[in-house]
Amino acid sequence: MEKITHMDAKFMWGNSNYDFVYSDSLGNSGGILCIWEARVFKKDNVTKSDNFIAIYGTWLPNNIKILFVAMYAPQQPTSKRALWDYVSYMLGNWNGEAILLGDFNEVRSQEERRGSWFNHASARVFNQFISTSSLIDVKLEGYSFTWPHPSVTKMSMIDQFLVFEGIVSLFPSITAICLDRHLSDHRPILLRDIQLDFGPIPFRFFHVWFKYDGFDEMVEHTWKSFSHSDRNGMIRFKKKLQDLKLVIRQWVKVKRDQLSSSKLNIESELRVIDKNIDHGKGIDLLVVRRQDLKRQLHGIKLKDTAESIQKSKIRWAIEGDENTKFFHGIINKKRSQLAIRGVLNDGVWQTEPGVVKEAFQKHFEARFKKPISVGLKFNFTFPNRLVQEQADDLERIVSRDEIRTVVWDCGDNKSPGPNGYSFEFFKKYWNFVGSDFREAVEHFFNKGAFSKGCNAPFIALIPKVLDVKIVSDFRPICLIGCIYKVVTKIMANRLGTVISDIVSNTQSAFVFDRQILDGPFIINEILHWCKRKNKRALFFKVDFAKAYDSVRVVEAEMFEGIRLGTSLTLSHLFYADDALTLGEWTRDNLRCIIHVL
Repeated sequence: MEKITHMDAKFMWGNSNYDFVYSDSLGNSGGILCIWEARVFKKDNVTKSDNFIAIYGTWLPNNIKILFVAMYAPQQPTSKRALWDYVSYMLGNWNGEAILLGDFNEVRSQEERRGSWFNHASARVFNQFISTSSLIDVKLEGYSFTWPHPSVTKMSMIDQFLVFEGIVSLFPSITAICLDRHLSDHRPILLRDIQLDFGPIPFRFFHVWFKYDGFDEMVEHTWKSFSHSDRNGMIRFKKKLQDLKLVIRQWVKVKRDQLSSSKLNIESELRVIDKNIDHGKGIDLLVVRRQDLKRQLHGIKLKDTAESIQKSKIRWAIEGDENTKFFHGIINKKRSQLAIRGVLNDGVWQTEPGVVKEAFQKHFEARFKKPISVGLKFNFTFPNRLVQEQADDLERIVSRDEIRTVVWDCGDNKSPGPNGYSFEFFKKYWNFVGSDFREAVEHFFNKGAFSKGCNAPFIALIPKVLDVKIVSDFRPICLIGCIYKVVTKIMANRLGTVISDIVSNTQSAFVFDRQILDGPFIINEILHWCKRKNKRALFFKVDFAKAYDSVRVVEAEMFEGIRLGTSLTLSHLFYADDALTLGEWTRDNLRCIIHVL
């Protein structure tokens, strides 16, 4: 089809409320057709060529200027370079948002091609075009490749969406999916703003709330008004934090509404003052009033910026920087990159929250389940033991000063656990919260365990690869609460005073005054010596995918470990997730390694 008529466009679109633009096809090369809903996008201007259609216009729901560029890039590298240069120039002269979409006939990395030659130079030029044009690659969900050869021996990811950062801010839930191709040689790609409900958003404490007038008094009054009768100090502390959370949420909501209303009133009064000053009315009094209003408005914007800084986790942000658009851009970009909007389960792309949750639950249940067989059992004694004085010191009663010191050693704004409170909150209100915090920690050291519900962590899923598709592409990490951090830090501090008397002298990590890099340095020296002397050597590295299973060996009574005093037992376990064996290149050494494994 070389020409597109209104009847053709109406047939494809399905109704009469549309507009369209197309470029003619050239021989066997396809043309470009763009159709859109006229009630959503209004066209202002169009630039066409054989390789793209650029449509300048307005996105009516937000009244935002947007440039859509539909691409059909040529095959030749020189022609593609010229196209990238022209489009980059066009984007640089556009004062609005932009979305590039279509067949770019190029990939960004070797992982985006399979079975065909990867041109490093062309990919480098394409990546440079994306970078210099300030574009963001919207990762495609679903299939990994958009174009397969008829023989299916060659596949590439050459169709994609590139957007300005502002698009991600306007549409925080934006996502792209690769659909079934059926009879086509290319898979259709769909860009959409989809809202998925994976459950309630957890509470998180923001440090900017400290600056709200009356916040300190509200927290102190509320905390002291609680009268929980639980004898268990840990349970009582947990309930107080939960009840305080409800009060803070409601109080902050009211305060934000007040600040938003004040901001609108100040901006409105500033407009009136500026008009009067422009007409020369009461300039002296108005200038004084204007300065006071500017100071108030600046304070409100500082609060907005401080919350955005904490959300974006920008360590180098300058206090007073009012570029909230910049911070919101970083926040939305991070959310878009880390959001899980679907997974490939049994060959089918699933986006329904319940199905996605079930897929992750089944995967990690199978991964973390307790093995059926016990495995090997060890029956030997360890050569290094602590003296009774050291054992008694490890098991001494925890002191209030020890708890406070550890709390102050913890970072103020680290990722909080399920309760949402940071260490800065506890430090700031220690004079009335500290006693409950101490009793919760003391309860653990008295009972030797956390009370039910007091040590429930968040499990966060972190992508292991750039192009995540399946549940195994995610790595789970545990976000623990403040009480657990303090307890483990106290234990680690105590163990640090005696650990060097227990572990082997060859242990180079996690022991005071020993360097973790000693091992890699030694390996590097041996490898360098073997190369220089032309020696044949064996370097055998083993990675343990589930090294954390080692914590079960004490429960399974595989060996007793080292008993210290009456209650504390240290186990000589292999916690590292990898091991490197070095030796001469001989059959005996290989047989020995195989026997050990």
